[in-house]
Amino acid sequence: MAIDPACSGTQPVVRANRSEEERMIRQQIARLRNPLLKMPIEVVDSPRGRNKAKVAFLASFGSANEFSRSIVETTRSLVEREYDVVLIRASNGVSRSSWPAAEESIRPTILYRSNNGYDFGSWAVGLHRFPELAMREHVLLLNDSIVGPFGPLDKLLGHFEKSTADVWGAAASLQFKPH
Repeated sequence: MAIDPACSGTQPVVRANRSEEERMIRQQIARLRNPLLKMPIEVVDSPRGRNKAKVAFLASFGSANEFSRSIVETTRSLVEREYDVVLIRASNGVSRSSWPAAEESIRPTILYRSNNGYDFGSWAVGLHRFPELAMREHVLLLNDSIVGPFGPLDKLLGHFEKSTADVWGAAASLQFKPH
């Protein structure tokens, strides 16, 4: 309970500490309002579980039956840095992509869903399905619109992990002009 110091009169106005309760109510309202969170998803759990202090949600789009080498290498780099990886695969078709059998040791948790809501929709679905992961000390939101990585991600991830900022980002594009 907290006492509102701005009250007038002799009796203080007491209001409940609503942080946890309010957060839960807001989540329930968001679920009701967001049609993406009502769509069916298929979950394939990682053989490693989800027990690391760091997590990466990797949004992916594809209609191919296999995941690209870039997705596999990104996952490998993250797993080597002790990240749990949740791969959210959106597609227009009914076929689902298969994780390469030779890479089973690094297979992430995979969520298969229909292609609605772009990357933000995929991240919303992943965070909604695993809300406890959003409480991790380090949470990455990535997408698969990259080629590579062609080298270690240690330096980039090291900057992220050492940052005290609430939000940290890295982006680069050559579309139209470098930015």
